[in-house]
Amino acid sequence: MSNLFSRGLKSLFGADLPGCACEFTQGEVRAVRASADRKTVVSHASAPLADGVIRPGVKDPNITDVEAVSSALGRVLGEVGFSGSELVGVIPDDSVRIGLLEVDSFPSAAADQRSFIQWKLKKHVQFNVNDAAVAWQKIGENGVVDLLTVLAPRSVTSQYEEIVDGLGLHAGSLTASTLAALNLMDTAVLGTDVLFVKLTASSVVTTILSNQKLRFYRKVPRAGALEDAVHPTLMYYQDRLSGDSGSGLGQMVLCSDLDADAGSAIAARLGLPSRPLGGTATPDAFKPALGALQS
Repeated sequence: MSNLFSRGLKSLFGADLPGCACEFTQGEVRAVRASADRKTVVSHASAPLADGVIRPGVKDPNITDVEAVSSALGRVLGEVGFSGSELVGVIPDDSVRIGLLEVDSFPSAAADQRSFIQWKLKKHVQFNVNDAAVAWQKIGENGVVDLLTVLAPRSVTSQYEEIVDGLGLHAGSLTASTLAALNLMDTAVLGTDVLFVKLTASSVVTTILSNQKLRFYRKVPRAGALEDAVHPTLMYYQDRLSGDSGSGLGQMVLCSDLDADAGSAIAARLGLPSRPLGGTATPDAFKPALGALQS
């Protein structure tokens, strides 16, 4: 691949990349319309949802009020000036299971790869893997094969697709919020190991990028001090990854729906340079949707 966060990471359950994307979150529906090269946001909009309308998870249902979500999506698409028939959908991390898998060997045929991943993960997820949308990407091979895997029950992904279909549109692809956001990672920061922190009102996601590879992913509920949520990830890095690249943990990249100052304070306490994901031109709340459009 020419880019670590290219097509294999973002287009998890489909292949088409239109110029508009929507993100379904626990409290809002968000949409962005991008430039022709999909690199910058032309317009963006959000619509709030009442508590409990979207309940992210791997259990059915995620969407308890289809009419409310459909109305919100139609409104934000109108506000961004969407005029096409196809868009990318971004769904909550809680609605998928993201994992890193290390195996001694990996089948060469795609059909065998799918079966292999289902077999390896069937005891580690709380749903039937045979009825799941499954995506994977080989992210390393050096004696063992490192795989990024993403699984979601089709009963869950279909709910989000049906919201789009109900407006006479088509969800050309679906992806998870954090993986979409990572498409905006500036390759200039990847010369060192990077701590990526994604904050929402309900969760803290931390990932480690080492040797330009996604090496660790952790998501926990938003509760208590932010540093307590980040600390286990740093301990994992020190214990398992710090000697791999020789460069050390050199950057913290932050994407935050809120509390950007808290993230910067954590970086300062860690003694790490901190920068926003993908610059400051786009509000962080809309970066996963923009990232989902990156080619």
